[in-house]
Amino acid sequence: VIILLMLKRIKDILGIEGVKIELLLDESYSLSDDSIQGAIRISSQNEKLVQSIHLRIIEKYRRGRGDAKLIDEYILGELDLVLDIMMQRDEERVIPFELPFEFIKSEMDMAERKLLARPWVMLAKKLKNVKSTFRVEATAYINGTRLHPIDKKEIVFK
Repeated sequence: VIILLMLKRIKDILGIEGVKIELLLDESYSLSDDSIQGAIRISSQNEKLVQSIHLRIIEKYRRGRGDAKLIDEYILGELDLVLDIMMQRDEERVIPFELPFEFIKSEMDMAERKLLARPWVMLAKKLKNVKSTFRVEATAYINGTRLHPIDKKEIVFK
């Protein structure tokens, strides 16, 4: 009996058989958008208190080739949803959100706005192998848990 209680306590601390989250997002968004609308599906196998969810949109910016390849990540927007929701055993909820963000513009991006410079900027980006990918991350903070559930989804801007 003591071993079972200890196992249950360890599972609670590690978040095993606890709360799961899933980002519900469109696959693509417009470059003119200044926020992303979506939702988070929360499900729980046991009774747990979901204190908050932290959302971020991250740009992964790659440039260069081979040994000269550089990768940076930039946080374009963050949002904290303070929930304090007591999830019951086998319960599921969907929480909508709107995550505001702002693109970070490089000097090349600024020059690309000029009609005459656009082809040259596009060529320079191709030569330098410049690529950006975007993802949304959600982390749920659960009372009494040290390993918090996380979900990540890649999105595309068109």
